[in-house]
Amino acid sequence: MLAAVPAAAGCSSLLGIDDLRLADAAMSPPDGPAADANESCIGGGLVQVCPEPAPSSDFIVVGPQQIDTDTEPACLTVMSGTVEACALVHASIEIAAAATLRVVGKRPLVLAAARSISVLGTIDAASALGKPAGAGAEPKSCTSPMVPGNGAGGAGGSFGGAGGAGGNGGGNAGAPPPPPVGTVTELRGGCAGGRGGASSMQPLPGAGGGAVYLAAREQIIVDGRINASGAGGAGGMTSGFGAVGGAGGGAGGLIGLDAPSITGGGTMFANGGGGGGGAGALMPGTAGGESPDAKTAALGGTGSARGGDGSIGTGLGGTRGSDAGGAGGGGGGGGGAGVIYVRGTLSVSGALSPPPRQP
Repeated sequence: MLAAVPAAAGCSSLLGIDDLRLADAAMSPPDGPAADANESCIGGGLVQVCPEPAPSSDFIVVGPQQIDTDTEPACLTVMSGTVEACALVHASIEIAAAATLRVVGKRPLVLAAARSISVLGTIDAASALGKPAGAGAEPKSCTSPMVPGNGAGGAGGSFGGAGGAGGNGGGNAGAPPPPPVGTVTELRGGCAGGRGGASSMQPLPGAGGGAVYLAAREQIIVDGRINASGAGGAGGMTSGFGAVGGAGGGAGGLIGLDAPSITGGGTMFANGGGGGGGAGALMPGTAGGESPDAKTAALGGTGSARGGDGSIGTGLGGTRGSDAGGAGGGGGGGGGAGVIYVRGTLSVSGALSPPPRQP
């Protein structure tokens, strides 16, 4: 069941909603979203919201704006399986061409519209090393990669695809990645990579990408970009205690699209982050990067051994970190792919990475 209740007093009047009742989370019948029995409901895949009466306010983002799903007063709490999400419900939603909507917080974000959603600018739910993670990243259901022995590289995070294994270093084997998720049943972000092996100062892993779900009763237009990619892992540091392996990159998160018609010429990507480079005796490893667009992989960091690259395109797995020679540290593995989840008829001409999944 999907429960939807106001997150704070006064929320109903702000959104133009008198009541938001319990909704059935069951998947839609074979003929798609238009066959929903309750015509007031929005969505029906991973998330469904049923406002009564229909919302009357529009939500338009015209410049840089950030939403923290843990503190946003306009949030309605909705459940997707075991995951609690923040939902913003309006008559229509538009991200203007020059605008960027940045979403952070522990809960995923749901944008629900009684009519349509237009993404002309950018929705950013990605994670980057040293910055707050995208909304809903690293849920409790994630399996953390094991910490390898001193000098070996950490594994990349897994979600829609497996992370890359860490490279060997310091006489120890790199960490293996956790398995990917076969079937996506709830709204959630990607998993973090693993720490690099060291007797002290273990390099921090890259965070997984966040999760954002767009649901509209009529149509979704994506002419801009939606990014839910994972962060790069930190590079190994030089240490008097021996070699230090690079950390693994985070897995990509989740982008959900739920409407009868999904069109546009934009791009969407939920790629893995690059693994950190291993440290040499006198030279630290550099951090792995983040994917800049749907067609470019996040590169692994450099050092005594190169980190693995993050996932890209149809290659759902991150690549393995390189092995180190001598006393060097192994490279961290690249993060695996996230998920682009689609419920409805998809006709978007821009690049999508990874390929979309349908229920």
